[in-house]
Amino acid sequence: MTVVKGKSNSHKKVWAKFTDNLIKYISDKTENVVFILWGNFAKSKANLIDLSKHNIVSGLHPSPLSARYNLKGGNKSFFDHNQFNRVNDYLEKK
Repeated sequence: MTVVKGKSNSHKKVWAKFTDNLIKYISDKTENVVFILWGNFAKSKANLIDLSKHNIVSGLHPSPLSARYNLKGGNKSFFDHNQFNRVNDYLEKK
């Protein structure tokens, strides 16, 4: 995937159809895939995934903005959500 340097999501429209089709294809043609959806944009793709066949692990995007604590609000950082442990737990069960 590509972007203009310093402008996140600048090529969003270029890749949207391709990534939507890829997610849907993987969901339709496979089983027991863990889809990791980080950030609100990725989370919006959950409707393309068949949850009867797959699992979704979602959370904060690991950007510098969410990778550290929000000192004012006390929110947890990206690193505090054990997302990779959740992936491993699902895969071990399958």
